[in-house]
Amino acid sequence: MRDINFLEVGMQNFGPYIDPMILTFDNDKVVMLIGPNGVGKTMSLDAIPYTLYGITSKGAKGDDVVNNKKKKDCHTWVKFTSNDDLWEVHRYQKFKSVGNTVILTKNGKEIKKGHKEVLPEIERILCPVKTFMNTLMFGQKIKDFFTDLTDSDKKSIFRNLLGLDNYVLYYEETKKQISSMNIVVDEMKRNMTACEAVIGKIKNLIVEDQLRVTQFESDKQTKLINIKIKIKEYESILQHLEKEFKKYDKIEDKLADVKSKISSIVEKLTTINEELDKELSEIKAKAKAREDAMATELTQKANVIKNKNMQDIKVIREETEVKTKQNVEIVEKFQEKMNKEYLAFKQTQADIKNVLVELKSVEDNLNQGTCPTCFQPIGKDRINSLQSMKLEKENTLARLKIQLEKDTNAYDSIKMLIEDTLIARQTFKTEKEINEAQLNKMMEDELEVLRDQFRTAKTQIQELRERLIKETTQKYADDKHKYQQDHAKLNTSYLNLQSEYEDCKEQKGKLENHKTSLAVLRTNYNHVESQRYDSQEQNLQLQLRNEEIRMGDIQRECDVVFRKINILEFWKDAFSPSGIPSMLVDEAIPFMNRRISEYLDKLTNGRYIVSFDTLSTTKAGEFRDKISVNLLDTYTQANSRVQFSGGQTRIVDIATILTLGDLQSNIQNVKINILLFDEIFDSLDSENIGAVAKVMNKIKEGKSIYIISHTHQEDIEVDETLMIGK
Repeated sequence: MRDINFLEVGMQNFGPYIDPMILTFDNDKVVMLIGPNGVGKTMSLDAIPYTLYGITSKGAKGDDVVNNKKKKDCHTWVKFTSNDDLWEVHRYQKFKSVGNTVILTKNGKEIKKGHKEVLPEIERILCPVKTFMNTLMFGQKIKDFFTDLTDSDKKSIFRNLLGLDNYVLYYEETKKQISSMNIVVDEMKRNMTACEAVIGKIKNLIVEDQLRVTQFESDKQTKLINIKIKIKEYESILQHLEKEFKKYDKIEDKLADVKSKISSIVEKLTTINEELDKELSEIKAKAKAREDAMATELTQKANVIKNKNMQDIKVIREETEVKTKQNVEIVEKFQEKMNKEYLAFKQTQADIKNVLVELKSVEDNLNQGTCPTCFQPIGKDRINSLQSMKLEKENTLARLKIQLEKDTNAYDSIKMLIEDTLIARQTFKTEKEINEAQLNKMMEDELEVLRDQFRTAKTQIQELRERLIKETTQKYADDKHKYQQDHAKLNTSYLNLQSEYEDCKEQKGKLENHKTSLAVLRTNYNHVESQRYDSQEQNLQLQLRNEEIRMGDIQRECDVVFRKINILEFWKDAFSPSGIPSMLVDEAIPFMNRRISEYLDKLTNGRYIVSFDTLSTTKAGEFRDKISVNLLDTYTQANSRVQFSGGQTRIVDIATILTLGDLQSNIQNVKINILLFDEIFDSLDSENIGAVAKVMNKIKEGKSIYIISHTHQEDIEVDETLMIGK
């Protein structure tokens, strides 16, 4: 049996809890949580489903559970053991370091993170949330308790409690395997069809091979007869070609003799040409040496003229440079003097401007007639003083204007001297350029006279060279003409002999070709005569046997797969809803009816009868597959939940949750140590409360039962009472 023991649930910044709050679960105890309304009794238990599944018994989730004052860093955790493994679930909401997430650890090692990964693992280890809410926790104002659920939700809880989802997986896996095997069967059928086609084709090839053997022998005899005929034809042609070839016995000797004579004449002509080329080269060399000597002499005379010209130009440039330097010094002195005059001119202008300002101030005071400070009329003495000052300023102004005119004339005079000096400097440069141009013109005239003398002497040397070349060439012309005529005659003889030699080679080639062709025909005859047809019948018979064996193997494999498919079809029916799952439900219903009757006997002395059924009757009187809960009050004969009072419904719900818990433990072979009841005694009188309390104390062995109640606390027998909120 799988033993699941919850150890503790903790919370911080969860609901009304800011500081850390921890509840521990000790087995064999009934613990009551009491305290004023709103202090968080329900939230302390709701921390368990919220941590595990992300939702409370009232449907709160996400930010709904974060403390309204803190508004962040919500953290809840649950610790439990499953056999020897310690599991911890930590859920965070609006947490600073990790945000919104949930982490699952096993023996201190993180194995899952995030709601989508952790939730399936929790459902695998424990159970889905609806099953949890109907087997382990009775929540206050719960909306989805078992007797109120839809038929599909009831079936979902039943499937989980009975492990029927596994049979759905088995059923789907069996269908998948059957489908895969059908594909294999189809492939085998295609292979068998292919084998039949190959066998038929091989049989046809055997018949065709036998026909080809017969045809081969017939074609072989025909080829041998044709080759014999051609051999006789080629032997006759070969005899004729050998007689014709005897005409050309000495053609190669004659051709070699003519070729030798031609080589001798070519050597003599080569000697004549070499001697002629030697004398002509000597003539050209002497003429070239004379031209080079004249060019050297011309270059030397030209260099003398150019050097003299460069010396004359250097003298002119040095004289001009001296004059220019003196001119620059004069300009610098005039420039310095002009700058001084300019400064004096600017100072006089400034003085005039200041005197004008002072004169205007005096005139303004005289025109106003009052003191600008005290605004009183000025006296006669002050007027006389101002008039004296005005006269003094006017005299100073007249003197400064005269000085300004002198400064202006002096500045202009110096400026004209500078301009004259600069003009003189430009005149030096112009005279230098004119003198240099005249010297360069004289040098070019002298050089041109030398060039004319060189050209005249070069023309005379070239005329002498051409005359000597002509005379020397004529001296060798007669001998060359005689040998060239002999060479032409020998070439004609050589060409005629060459033509005959080519005919000889052609005849020889034909002779060799016919010899080769005859040898080929004889070889071909021997080859054809030795040919044997390569029959494929033996290989084809072997292939035929292999294909027939392969087809038999495929048929046997197909029979094996068919047997497997029949077995899988059996298990598919077994795993279908009408198979084993239906049997398990049918077996579970009597257990549930028996167990709920036991609880109701203890709670009400048998007043209420509750039974479970998998069939219900429609208005038309037909049966349909449905999880139904049948109720009956033996006193009032009320037989539906609508007709039951709140207290009656509560008694039925308590018996149902205990029954479902027992079913889970019995079917899944699991033992879970917690039962959580929130306001379980709501709507119950003292007698019923006492009965429920007795039942709780009887079933507490190996369990930790937590009860929240506001009423009749003195009527409830518990092992421990915890005060929340004080």
